[in-house]
Amino acid sequence: MAHWLRSTLPLFALVAVACDDSNDLNQNPTPDGGMGRCLMDSDCPDRNKCNVGIGVCYSIDQCSSTVPCPNAEQICVEKAEGNVCEFERCEEDSECQDLTCDDPNLVPACVSGGCVCGVPCNGGCPDRQGCCIPTEQCLDLPPECLGLDCPPGEFVSVTSSGAWDLRQCLFLGESCACEKLPPLPLGDIGLYQSMAHDGTSAMIAAYNLDYGDLMFGLAQTDGSIDWEFIDGVPVTSTIGGAIDGPRGGKSEPGEDVGLYTDLVVDSGGRPHVAYQDRGRGALKYGRQDATGWLNYELDGAGVGDTGLYSSLALDGNEQPVIVYLSARIDQDRQRVSVLRLAQATSPSPTTIADWRFRDLVVTDLSAYPCEERCNLDEVCLASNQACVVPSPASACNPTCANREACINGTCQGTRSLQAFRDLPLARGLWPEVKVLPNGDALIAYYDRVDRNLRMTRIAGPDLIGGALTATILEGSGAPVPTGEDTGLYPSLFVTPGGEVHLSYQNASRQALLYRNVDPANLQTLAIEDVEVGLGMGMGPDGLLLGADSALVVDNQGAVRIAYQDATNGDLRYARRDGVNTWVRLTLAGAEMPYAGSFGFYSDQCLTPDRSEIFVSTYRYFLSGSGGPRNGVALFSPP
Repeated sequence: MAHWLRSTLPLFALVAVACDDSNDLNQNPTPDGGMGRCLMDSDCPDRNKCNVGIGVCYSIDQCSSTVPCPNAEQICVEKAEGNVCEFERCEEDSECQDLTCDDPNLVPACVSGGCVCGVPCNGGCPDRQGCCIPTEQCLDLPPECLGLDCPPGEFVSVTSSGAWDLRQCLFLGESCACEKLPPLPLGDIGLYQSMAHDGTSAMIAAYNLDYGDLMFGLAQTDGSIDWEFIDGVPVTSTIGGAIDGPRGGKSEPGEDVGLYTDLVVDSGGRPHVAYQDRGRGALKYGRQDATGWLNYELDGAGVGDTGLYSSLALDGNEQPVIVYLSARIDQDRQRVSVLRLAQATSPSPTTIADWRFRDLVVTDLSAYPCEERCNLDEVCLASNQACVVPSPASACNPTCANREACINGTCQGTRSLQAFRDLPLARGLWPEVKVLPNGDALIAYYDRVDRNLRMTRIAGPDLIGGALTATILEGSGAPVPTGEDTGLYPSLFVTPGGEVHLSYQNASRQALLYRNVDPANLQTLAIEDVEVGLGMGMGPDGLLLGADSALVVDNQGAVRIAYQDATNGDLRYARRDGVNTWVRLTLAGAEMPYAGSFGFYSDQCLTPDRSEIFVSTYRYFLSGSGGPRNGVALFSPP
């Protein structure tokens, strides 16, 4: 399954939901001066905005001098968009000196905004120098050691008797030795995770935030995960750690790959994974066999932002099928976003020649403003609203003024674009593809243009040429239109008997919904509220429920859904015990003392006989004792 909470890092998700000051709850003026529903921000008091969906003003401040942050380890940070609660981040090693490192060869260091025990002197010192731990400085070695040439992954000994002494920072004798560097940290793993089971172990594919690598892990019986780096490690790089440790000791980042992963396993136990090469804006595919991992690019490099929200399935012949979004690409001289399908012609495709492609939904972006059409490396010209890649600033003399860009040697005026890129405008966000027993394919996705839930069926087994039937299940244009923003984060499950089950978020009601669909005519057989966030918790905004839903149906026919309470940072879980009867609980996030925020990028899988259930999620805990404890957390729900 492919589930993506947001297009940003988890920190944004933690601070995006505002907590309201109780003093503001009854202040809801209308344009006529009375008390009622607000229609726009200007209807609200200072430092308040309008939740147009429910017509209620809310404070832009999560915290203040009189309203502390809900978590004692957070601090109140003043920003232009309001005061927010954030976990305190470090910027320099000097801020981490209260951290105690059990390993004498490691020192407190600031890594990725958190205090950790890191390698001294940034992993070693240049030739002719030794590392002094108390001062974190590389100092010149005495003449007796200058002839020693250490191999990659080793450096002049800092602990051997008779060599340079790390603690005293002096030379103790006449003998020197080479010693292995400590292994590199494994990194912050778990964003964009996806899970499957081969009958023996749960398998996980995920993105490594520290290195920008694609990771593959096998869950162990003790709950730990045995990780390996399968794409993104550079061929040549500076050796900053032990060569027999993570990444072979290569400390420099390589290609930024591993976002929007989706993982499936075939009947032979081979994992297949689809993911994005972020640096190239391309879709990639990988497969493991007896000789290791084969990874290659499938689509998109240099034409836009391709490989978003990839969803992977196997057809009746175990040929991989991938559905993904190509956003803001050039097609027939206009900028479009495309929901696209790729089907392999073999269960073991080895090159792009083994794949065929089909555009399912094309969204013309020409009628929309620049922020919906321009890519990240482009500017929007004020003269004609064109999205163009600027020339280097040095190509224009004199240098272009503010709000100008150098275009082919000439300074031209530009329109300001938002620094934060929101979700792409397209009909096809978070697509989820499954193959029915008869060979047809079903695809559920969110239409951000009309903000509704859609489903498409393609007649199989030839999904490139098969007839396509599409319908709107909920929202604007549905048989029973609601006018609500609905269909986000869909999760689709097809039982061996062909039953179709779907979960998704209704953003207008901040709710998780369940739907049972007839695969023959795409008509709804049942629809139920699993949990509704409006009216829950403190304040008029209630709880934001339903993000990153992951649905499975066990061998007893029970529907099971993992999802997030984004307001509280909890991983929620619901089991259907009968018609419109749901048992709900919090799997993680409500621990005392606080153990982190959960529910990001969650996934769920079953053993092949559907008797055992596994849930994975990303835990975000920047300020844990001993440093950040971010990463994948695994659960076996009741």
